[in-house]
Amino acid sequence: ASADLVPEFCDWLPAVALGAALGLPYRRTEALRRWCRAGGPAPLPLPDALAVRARGAERATAYALASLLGTLLTRPAHLAAVRDEPALIDAVWAETLRHDPPAPYLVLRARERVRLPGGAVAAGERVLCLLGAAGWDPAGYPDPGRWDPYRAGPAPVPAHPWPDLGLLTVRYGLPPLLGVQGLALAPGFAPRAVGVRVRGPRRLLVRLGR
Repeated sequence: ASADLVPEFCDWLPAVALGAALGLPYRRTEALRRWCRAGGPAPLPLPDALAVRARGAERATAYALASLLGTLLTRPAHLAAVRDEPALIDAVWAETLRHDPPAPYLVLRARERVRLPGGAVAAGERVLCLLGAAGWDPAGYPDPGRWDPYRAGPAPVPAHPWPDLGLLTVRYGLPPLLGVQGLALAPGFAPRAVGVRVRGPRRLLVRLGR
């Protein structure tokens, strides 16, 4: 058997988890995803803004989960370790957010003039905050291009709108998938991250069974 884990797992699981966190029944999952889709650039009232933020958290979790699975499926030793010791999932998730941040930057607007070492930001100016760059600082993470869930160092800046929801989703949703017999990448397939504002694999072709 074969499957594409992005639509069939990575996109599905965060939507279900978000619905459960909001107290919605499973049958309303698709409706929730429609409600949370952002509209135009006009300012939003608070409830709508929270809905868009919830949708952002769902999408970021989906992209990060695809990155995590793509990484594990290309590293059989790490995959076996997580299967044998599910407690490693927290460290694997943290390292995925550091190495492959799903929401690598955030655009904010300065409410007042801010002086920085390289100059000043005037009130009202838009600022591009590169959240993902913090996890690639070699001063805190030696050899930052190496994906290593066992690395020591400071906790990475969570380039994710709701990191706790993402962690809980993965902690409890990933073990059943990893327990599927014969789970492996489809022959000849290599995961590839795409996207700018939200980034991660959008296809994850696998085979299942013996």
